[in-house]
Amino acid sequence: MMQHETTVQLTADDVAAAARHHYLGSLRFLQWFIPVLSVLIVAIIAIAILAGPQVLGSWSDNIVPIGGLTAGIAILWGNYAIFIPRAARRQFEEQAGLQGAMHYSWDEQHIRLESQISQATMLWTQFHAYHDADDVLQLYLSRQLYWVIPKRYLQPVAAADLLAQLEAHAVPARSKRKKRG
Repeated sequence: MMQHETTVQLTADDVAAAARHHYLGSLRFLQWFIPVLSVLIVAIIAIAILAGPQVLGSWSDNIVPIGGLTAGIAILWGNYAIFIPRAARRQFEEQAGLQGAMHYSWDEQHIRLESQISQATMLWTQFHAYHDADDVLQLYLSRQLYWVIPKRYLQPVAAADLLAQLEAHAVPARSKRKKRG
């Protein structure tokens, strides 16, 4: 029986990255959509100012849609870039369990997590889902609760085995998760 292990020391940035993936995982288009939409709004405003009423009508006719688009972009961008990371960093500062070293070990049957304040052993089939992002791997215990493993701590062979175990035990990828009824 092959066993892999890694010891992880989370940072506030790891927790923030995981929170971004968790809350905005299905909204990845925001990374390019917000800047493109911002440029489009600036272009519309520039046309409205330069071309004046001949092209878009009076400024007062267009202020509500332009203001609404601008506010929508600010809210989306603020949530992605400011509010979610800020809340995750605060969570990291408040929870001692996130700040200590965490040791993960796994084999074909289960994965074990040991930290200074807790120990857990989970069968692979007990996971709700997993999310494989560029920077972190999230193992979901439920729809809202997950373990975070920063990928920088995983050797390529260990990372491949971890994903293989999840797939071998039919743990669904979060983006492909079926609704449980």
